[in-house]
Amino acid sequence: MQNFYDGELNMNTKTLRYPILAALAVFLTAPAYAQIDRDSENASAGIESGAKIETWASDELLDIVDRLPGILNAKHTPNHRSREYREEAAELEDLLESAKPDAEIIRIVLEKYPKAKPEQKRETESPANKPGKIDLKPVELLANKATSEAAGGVEFGADARLRAAAEKAVRALAKDGDAGAKTIVRLFYDGRNKDKDFLKAMKRFLLKNEFSVPRSDPPLDSGALKSYLDAVIKTARKLAEDGDVCTQLMLGVFYARASNARQDLSEAVKWLGMAADNGIGQAVMLNAEIYSNGGPGVKPDFAEAVKWYKKAVELGIANAAMTLAGYYADGGPGMEPDFAEAVKWYEKAAGLGDGNAAMILAEQYRLGGHGMEPDLAEAAKWYKKAAGLDEQNGRAMYRLGECYEYGFGVEPDLKAASGWYDNALHHAVRMGWFGLKRCAAKGSADAMSDIAENIANNCAFSYRYLSNFHEEAAKWRRKAGDQGNARALRELAEAYREGLGVDQDEEKAFELFRQAAELGDPEAMGQLGDYYYAGEFVERDIDASFEWYKRAAEKGNDYAQFTLGFRYDHVIQYKNLPEAIKYYRMAAEQGHEGAKKRLEELEK
Repeated sequence: MQNFYDGELNMNTKTLRYPILAALAVFLTAPAYAQIDRDSENASAGIESGAKIETWASDELLDIVDRLPGILNAKHTPNHRSREYREEAAELEDLLESAKPDAEIIRIVLEKYPKAKPEQKRETESPANKPGKIDLKPVELLANKATSEAAGGVEFGADARLRAAAEKAVRALAKDGDAGAKTIVRLFYDGRNKDKDFLKAMKRFLLKNEFSVPRSDPPLDSGALKSYLDAVIKTARKLAEDGDVCTQLMLGVFYARASNARQDLSEAVKWLGMAADNGIGQAVMLNAEIYSNGGPGVKPDFAEAVKWYKKAVELGIANAAMTLAGYYADGGPGMEPDFAEAVKWYEKAAGLGDGNAAMILAEQYRLGGHGMEPDLAEAAKWYKKAAGLDEQNGRAMYRLGECYEYGFGVEPDLKAASGWYDNALHHAVRMGWFGLKRCAAKGSADAMSDIAENIANNCAFSYRYLSNFHEEAAKWRRKAGDQGNARALRELAEAYREGLGVDQDEEKAFELFRQAAELGDPEAMGQLGDYYYAGEFVERDIDASFEWYKRAAEKGNDYAQFTLGFRYDHVIQYKNLPEAIKYYRMAAEQGHEGAKKRLEELEK
């Protein structure tokens, strides 16, 4: 089977290499069908100009566009505001917005900017030849918290014999000049524990042993320290046999990770098995890795590894489900590929919170293949899941924008499409900018407003607007406002009030705030409350002022909430302390510092 993606699950003495679906590199060998093969569709239509065919952007184009701004910046450093920069950026943006097929755009861009070519994924080494690492953070957390409820609350190291003997031995060895003991004291006792807790030092020592000590230091398993380490292990084994879960786990890690003659995977699986029986997921996962890769004392046993991975999934470990999905997708030792089964495990991984699994499923349903027909409704569902599980997944956000723009698997909705494209742009997927431009060209006022916001905050695709970004933003806000977009009207009002990109005109600002407020913008409602309260550009009307503040407060505007609290608190003719406290609390719940401070004063 063709491998489209190689990932590494770094969990133990060997690196487990599992291939993922075609989804993450679709432009390599993706199956062709009408809505996906953009280049052939455009070519068959004979398109030379006009609107782009409504279909998915290629992954290669997305990757290239993400790299272009950095290339332009480097080329024109330090003068990013130069006329040459703006002209080049505008020319490039025009090309990317053209109706040319993706393949043609990519060819032209790479001829001019060869550095924009996406890096090829490198093949990983064979798992039999490449050492791996286990993520010890969860183990350390368990050790430091001594969460051994299943063992009757027995805490590792609580036995005074271990604590006293260990501290005495290390101090004596260090005093006698043993370099290894000095290393332990420096790294684990004096250096890393601010509270100088020797018990914590010993927990870390059992976890890390020599493999975390800088190579410039002598090995810890040498000289007088060897006898000390033997004594520590002997005492730890006694605690583990008595049921201390943390010690069982740490002994398993010790025997699995030891980089010298002490490594013994048969001992590792023994102690990890005990910890696993008490529901310690890390122990289950490590045992699965050991049986998968084998090593000193344990032969590879793939069937046993699968059993342990399935047990890890039962304990809620998403990585285990991802590993099983990879096995079924490509076929592990002695297994035939079973893609339908792989999909089930990816779904389980996504259900356990793995955003990458959701993205893989979305791409698979988008593209089809491996015996599956494309299902765009399922693709849209899993893209949304991926974006929800991983708030940094801009690619999923962009694909959702395409779904809503073109109606792929969902009802077309330009407002939703604009929102997802804007999110994608703010998560470093530059094609989101062109998605916004397409939606604006189709008449989306929300897209126009988002374009204005991005230009005003220098978040657009390029710096082509740097010389006049306030004017350009005002132009787009005016377009959106003409279609009744409340946010754009409010932002345009702010521009008129401050004179940003337009001639300052405070009366015009008031009129735009009024329009935005009447269309439901809560910030504009709060501003309109201020205008009525002050009698500025309108006859003073306190009742109208309070009405607008309350409408804004009901929509969650913390400025209006705090202002109402202040008015009820300090203005004599409206003084109403219960009402003041009510609105202060509403504002405080949204983090308004002034409201929090005033509530503290009132509660004294």
